[in-house]
Amino acid sequence: MYVIERREGINLRQLGAELDAAPSSVSRLCDRLEAIGFVRRSSSAASRREVELRLSAQGRAYLDRLRARREERLAAALARASPASRARLMEAVETIRVALTGAVRAEPAEPPDTGTQRPPGDGAERRTG
Repeated sequence: MYVIERREGINLRQLGAELDAAPSSVSRLCDRLEAIGFVRRSSSAASRREVELRLSAQGRAYLDRLRARREERLAAALARASPASRARLMEAVETIRVALTGAVRAEPAEPPDTGTQRPPGDGAERRTG
């Protein structure tokens, strides 16, 4: 549901790729989410063969409740921690943040297209489930 929320109008194939799941599994999952009123399916304006997925108002409300509950539990856990423990946690989180943002910046850009083709099966294909 978080993926559908973030990528409003995503189709089943794209959702399967995001979740690294088989198309049949994604379809069954969406069937269940639609049956309980959390997801709506509609035909794509771009292609009638594609189905777009959107959260319903009920699905959005459910995610909002999950987030609020998670924030309450986190706040309660942090309130029970000593000031020294919270300070160590903040240092650790900052270390991780710096490492991750540095890693993102350090990732090499896509190599320029040299006109050479990769042979099929060299592992460069993305698995779509």
